[in-house]
Amino acid sequence: MTKASSHLPDNIAAALTKAEALIAGREFDAALNVLAPIVENDETNVNALFLLGFVAQQIDSLDSAIDAYQRVLACDPNYRDGFYRLVSVLARNGQGDIAYATLKAALGERGQEPVYWLTMGNVMLHMTYVNEAVRAYHKALELNPVSVAARLNLSEAELRRGQVDTALALAREVVTAAPELAAGHYNLAQILIARGEFDEGWAAFEYRFDIYGEGAEKGVERRNLPHQRWQGEALNGAGLVVWCEQGIGDEVYYASLFTALEQLDGPVAVECAPRMRPLLARSFPHFAIYEKSEPAAAELLQALWQRQIPAASLMAVLRPDLNPQVLTKTAFLVPDADLVADIRQRYQAQRSGPIIGISWRSGNITARQRRSIPLADWQAIIGNDRLNVISLQFGNHDREIIRAGRQFAHHLHLDPAIDAAVNLDDFAAQVAACDLVISVANSTVHIAGAVGVPVWVCLDSAPDCRWGLTRDRDDHYPSARLYRQTVPGDWQPVLDRLTADLAQFLDRYRA
Repeated sequence: MTKASSHLPDNIAAALTKAEALIAGREFDAALNVLAPIVENDETNVNALFLLGFVAQQIDSLDSAIDAYQRVLACDPNYRDGFYRLVSVLARNGQGDIAYATLKAALGERGQEPVYWLTMGNVMLHMTYVNEAVRAYHKALELNPVSVAARLNLSEAELRRGQVDTALALAREVVTAAPELAAGHYNLAQILIARGEFDEGWAAFEYRFDIYGEGAEKGVERRNLPHQRWQGEALNGAGLVVWCEQGIGDEVYYASLFTALEQLDGPVAVECAPRMRPLLARSFPHFAIYEKSEPAAAELLQALWQRQIPAASLMAVLRPDLNPQVLTKTAFLVPDADLVADIRQRYQAQRSGPIIGISWRSGNITARQRRSIPLADWQAIIGNDRLNVISLQFGNHDREIIRAGRQFAHHLHLDPAIDAAVNLDDFAAQVAACDLVISVANSTVHIAGAVGVPVWVCLDSAPDCRWGLTRDRDDHYPSARLYRQTVPGDWQPVLDRLTADLAQFLDRYRA
């Protein structure tokens, strides 16, 4: 967390009110600067400690959040919101067993309070103990039959264990009971789109912007551009601004629709993450590509640009039925060809065999537990002498690789010259240099599909709606094959199928 100012405000109550306003406006650094001096001066101010924990939680400083909430409960053991936040963050931080034990002890005394059962359900769901989560949510509803939160979370749990119709019915109940709750509409959209009910699904998906204040893990920030929203009408020479949203994987996914925009009767500008700009500029040379900034680049506010649309909303305009004919190119992102050749040559020189890129962990902190496969479980792949295996995993994962090396011999290669967090263009070239990519559902999958490399995608029991519910191919990425988890938390059948298919791949491979 950022170091805060040590100046103590004269009016503590007014300072706390100011901090709450800053948090509501997502000005977290400014809120920290207000809160930290209060806590430094009075370590028992539970309101300031609670807000401090909430700020830390929103910026994913989870250890700091846990410390703040623990200090809240040390001062006031009955501070229920502090307890709820503590166990939730413990689960997100990979300390689900501690969260469970803490809840179990609390339920011995407070088993008639539905919020504790709701929290138990959340922890169980995070730990992929889905049946236990369902039971906890039902207990919360038994104690409080009108609980919207319990019904909403139960909908997700039922979807995770394959009870799609039940999940949908619960989602509709939430929207009926609380039409103002954006998270309810967003949950409904996920189920509808996964089921192929696109008209209603894409309409509900627009609520993704309104949940920005309801939870950092699902929030999508709306761009306040002054242009009129584009609905698919003829441009007649007017310029269209498409602004990318969400994470890098999402930016890549929706960029597949940019090929259709090349046929419009007006210029197109794309506002994207800085790391995406070189790749998009090479892939769509007729577009004006700008890095996302606040405020937006002055050029995007000129009179030429009269329409705007968020990238994900292109689905409802251009591809409401997931019609693959809209996708005119199998590979729509163009990596640096010279760099691809150089990387491939380096990898072939270090080891024989097909170049297999793998990625085993999700970067989404709230979904990491259910979307990630421990590296040790990849033994049949990274320990195969016939393969040239390259790590495509984002971030620093040296410890995991060293730990796996203590358990079994493997040939997983790290390329220190490429850091996807810094240079996505280099990473796209690295992916394109592979003969095959095998990955959990993260940005690596999207890059591989976008550059046309064969990619085998490991999906959990209820993946993002874009992957549907049952299909094993994806017409959005024709080079992708989908491997679905059938039991929540159990990756072994997926890995067994991958290993069998990889043996056939090897039989067909020719260097």
